[in-house]
Amino acid sequence: MRTPIRQIILPTAFLLILITASGGLAELPAPFTDTRGPVINAGMKVQVDHEGVQAPGYVWTRPESKTNWSAQWIGVSTPATGTTLANCLRKEVTLDQTPKRVTAWLTADNYLLYINGKPAARGPSDPGKDYFGGESQRHFYEVRDLTPLFHKGTNAISAELLGCNKLLFEALVEYPDGKTVTITSDPTWKGIDSPYLKMAMTPAQDSGVVGGGPAVLFDATAEPTGWLLPNFDDSSWPTCTVVPAPPQTLVVSELPPLMEVRYPYFNITNVVGNVSIPDEPLQPGHPITVQGSGQFTLHFDKIMAGRCGIKVKGSKGARLYLVSNETSDPQGARLYEVQLRDGEQSFESRDYYALGSLTVIVRDAAQPVEIEDVSADFLSQPIAYQGSFSCSDEALNKLWKSGRWSTQICMITHHLDSPQHQEPISDYGDYLIADLVNYYTMGNNPWLAKQDLIKWTWVMENEKYHTFHTSYMFYWLQSLVNYYEFTGDKALVQELAPSVHAMIDQFTSYIGTNGIISQAPNYMFMDWVAVHDDKNPSIQFACHHPPAVIGQGYMTALFYGALSDGIKVAKITDDPARAEKYEALRKQILEAYNKELWNGDRGMYRDGKPFVTTIKPYDWMPADVQMESFSVQNNANAVLHDLAPTNAQAAIIENMMANKNWDVTPYFMHFVFDSLDHAGLFEKYGVAKMHEYKVIPETQTVREMGPEKGDYSHGWIASPTYQMSSKILGIKPTSPGFATLEIKPELCGLTWAKGTVPTPHGKVAVSWKQEMGKFTLEATVPKGTTAQIAVPTTGYQTDVQASGVRFLKLDQGRAIYEAGPGSYIFIAKN
Repeated sequence: MRTPIRQIILPTAFLLILITASGGLAELPAPFTDTRGPVINAGMKVQVDHEGVQAPGYVWTRPESKTNWSAQWIGVSTPATGTTLANCLRKEVTLDQTPKRVTAWLTADNYLLYINGKPAARGPSDPGKDYFGGESQRHFYEVRDLTPLFHKGTNAISAELLGCNKLLFEALVEYPDGKTVTITSDPTWKGIDSPYLKMAMTPAQDSGVVGGGPAVLFDATAEPTGWLLPNFDDSSWPTCTVVPAPPQTLVVSELPPLMEVRYPYFNITNVVGNVSIPDEPLQPGHPITVQGSGQFTLHFDKIMAGRCGIKVKGSKGARLYLVSNETSDPQGARLYEVQLRDGEQSFESRDYYALGSLTVIVRDAAQPVEIEDVSADFLSQPIAYQGSFSCSDEALNKLWKSGRWSTQICMITHHLDSPQHQEPISDYGDYLIADLVNYYTMGNNPWLAKQDLIKWTWVMENEKYHTFHTSYMFYWLQSLVNYYEFTGDKALVQELAPSVHAMIDQFTSYIGTNGIISQAPNYMFMDWVAVHDDKNPSIQFACHHPPAVIGQGYMTALFYGALSDGIKVAKITDDPARAEKYEALRKQILEAYNKELWNGDRGMYRDGKPFVTTIKPYDWMPADVQMESFSVQNNANAVLHDLAPTNAQAAIIENMMANKNWDVTPYFMHFVFDSLDHAGLFEKYGVAKMHEYKVIPETQTVREMGPEKGDYSHGWIASPTYQMSSKILGIKPTSPGFATLEIKPELCGLTWAKGTVPTPHGKVAVSWKQEMGKFTLEATVPKGTTAQIAVPTTGYQTDVQASGVRFLKLDQGRAIYEAGPGSYIFIAKN
């Protein structure tokens, strides 16, 4: 049985951690420098508690672009080769006053910046790349406030360049008396290739990892002691050299610095070998001691995106391994090896991973090794939990929080599919879901959604709209429209409109003689499922990349929806000709889709017809065979995008739900939930389907492809969180930026539900309950908005009691009211 978190091994003080940039920073005496720890961000206070990790009150302002650089791109004169992973650069500067402000502009291909031995910045932001092939052709630089890290006197600026040899750094130091000093990267910096950070192949018997494998090797015996601190003797280090700038266009990242914080461990298990664990392990004066060989595993109360680290009093010749993974399973783990020297030393992984457990293994310790601390540094975009949800079903409450967490740990400098896989910015089906969950639960960080939308535009342009996941371009467009609806940012829609139209034009060219999309280069990606022939289940295809006979209907339905989004973009940008063109094309596709794909006997749409495409088969599109299938993926989209007649949609959904070949992952259930809502069947099926999502106690997340398959940290598993807030609470924007909104709760067999949704105007609050023949709805509408509130009256008298609002109409078992800012109570009685 898992120990409740309130019985955590760490003392209570560790359950709440505050990191602030204010105040002085105590420096550890040379020669030992503990280089682990979160980056210190000015003005950001990070809080860890039982809910998770957030930075309440943090505000980020978009930085301005830098037009004039004094800095030069520099690198070491003898760059790293072979298995060496890093180059080390440093510069000492003397300040004659304590600075009022220090602003830095910096970038490299992959950097970790230290100021006076303290982690100061990491980067750069992800530049954007397709799964295979195309890139954004941009290179981001960051703007960071480093004020808390500099002091009067000598300061050391140090950088590890990981797998690269280019650094651009410029800092403006502003003194209280108005004077300024500029610090730049130039050939006066010193630099060497890292003698201490390498790649190694680690045997399984040493590391405990199945099969062993490649590991990041930190050789503490080879690290130049104190090189991160002021007054280090770098006289033997050669000066740096000016290197060519990268070929990509240099652009400012709009993202705030990542929120980083030390995350407390939950318990210790799997103690093996000669390991001595005190009553208060890993507290000052209470090290875990290992002699010879031994190991143990630390568990965290939930999975995260995090960096692992260790502080140890070593024994020269001993080896230590850190095995980071989602769970304690040794397969699929990330491996780090530390070769120890005598005395105190520390190591922290330079990369992050899906971290739910951390196994520490010691080998060949002739003298006792004292492990003084083992760390996990959590990271995500800085957010605050502004939305909330709870109801009479505790399983849903746990699932809502799980989805919020799964989304948050995938919000780094681009949306991740998961911290374990870290695929590039090609997975817009994932990001569509993650953005919606962010808007409903956190809401205060639109920066990541915006920057990813822009980056994917660059990638599409460079690939001429032939991206790896062909269908994900439609989800990019849906995400753009969602961003506009939640933020009201018209300028971004205007900026990206040309790519919207270019993408639609490209897909228009894929329409075949049958009037639907039958000439696409492929039909990736439907879902991680197999679709079967309706009469012969042995005929099936994996729908990651299905043949045209399966993909035609799905792709056409998504394109039909994209044309609707394209009309919205055309209207926003005052382009009536485009809107008219898209509307005419929609009419043609509507007729062709129903003519080609409707099967009256089955009461559903077939996925496609065989042998109508002229595209030759290749790796990502199998050849057609004679088959007829009726996938959930196609039929849900037919309903959701109104290719199906309104009066037939509920019947199609019922047939879809009863389909013997039903096969849907948690990912595509997002679109099934929306189609259920569109057809008026969410109340009937929604909660039952959400109960199929199983929160794993060890990770507090849902598995990627259902209870038994996939990773534990995927962003797309979070859809139920959005569904509960948008449908059970019933809160949705009806005009950009929540200028108007709807409150239309679905009762779903629950007895009560309550929660809040953040908007640009403030929080919308809803609370409803059913008891003793009475339904009560309480709602708070923030200033600057107007709401239509739909009160369920089915089963109750229609004389709903309300004051200060305007009754509009009765519609499908609901009384519809209009309400301006304020708090309201509606009561319906038997």
